[in-house]
Amino acid sequence: MPSVAFDTFKAAKRLHAAGFDEKQTNALVGAFASNILDGLASKEDLEHLQSALSKDMVQMEERQNAKLDALRKDMVQMEDVLRKDMTQMEERQNARIDKMLVRYATITVAIVTGVQFLTGYLF
Repeated sequence: MPSVAFDTFKAAKRLHAAGFDEKQTNALVGAFASNILDGLASKEDLEHLQSALSKDMVQMEERQNAKLDALRKDMVQMEDVLRKDMTQMEERQNARIDKMLVRYATITVAIVTGVQFLTGYLF
């Protein structure tokens, strides 16, 4: 049974001094002591609680680790999708640049040919 700092002798002396007889004093001190002790957790109660809390913490950690693993997997998949999208975008941009270079070259040839035709001068 847990120990508590409740001085029954001191309590009995105070009750006697207040005018309580011995029977009343014993009844009140006994009731107070019983109520105080009933409200306290025993060492076994605390050990049981600690064990339950430890199990809960392990389970919570396992759930959090599972969530983190799923998140990591999602992030890797997202990274793969983004890399693929970026590669496709780069290929489209390169194709556009190639078309622009061909147009530029065609226009340049047309201008040079036109100038040559108009001036009769060959470069």
